[in-house]
Amino acid sequence: MENEKTLKHNKGALILLTGIPGAGKSFVSHKIVQQIPKDFIVIKINFDKTENLLNNQTLNENTRFSLIEQATASFDSLVKIDSINLITQDDLFQSDTTLIQDQDYNHIAWKENRKLVYDLVLEIVQNFVGKYELNKKLMIILDDNFLLNSMRKPYYKLAARCDLAYCELYVK
Repeated sequence: MENEKTLKHNKGALILLTGIPGAGKSFVSHKIVQQIPKDFIVIKINFDKTENLLNNQTLNENTRFSLIEQATASFDSLVKIDSINLITQDDLFQSDTTLIQDQDYNHIAWKENRKLVYDLVLEIVQNFVGKYELNKKLMIILDDNFLLNSMRKPYYKLAARCDLAYCELYVK
């Protein structure tokens, strides 16, 4: 398979799961994780859950940088544990990001969430690629609707810049 050969030459992969709410993106991400070989470290981030984390915080640049520092430190400690293959937003933020249904929409939290996840992915990719001499590759699965092309494009550019295979999966 050509895709498998390509992935072997990359430092990892970035997968964006797109689709309307309720289409089954989280289910698909769970099934993908079950099929990933053990020589990968998988980071799975659900945008809804990270947004839920931000809804209850005072949002500013310091908060975002503080959360990124916390998540990066968690990633640094988790990635060194040989038996760890899956890291979720709950592991990174060391908090319960369980989805609260019927929570009021907060457009500021939504925007901050997009910035936070992108900055976090960038930080982790740069740290992982430059810092660790592991026999593992990095796979990041992002679960969001990514409705607009402008929501996906920064991740495409990041993957190209950091030598990651890139995949968009649209779930109907």
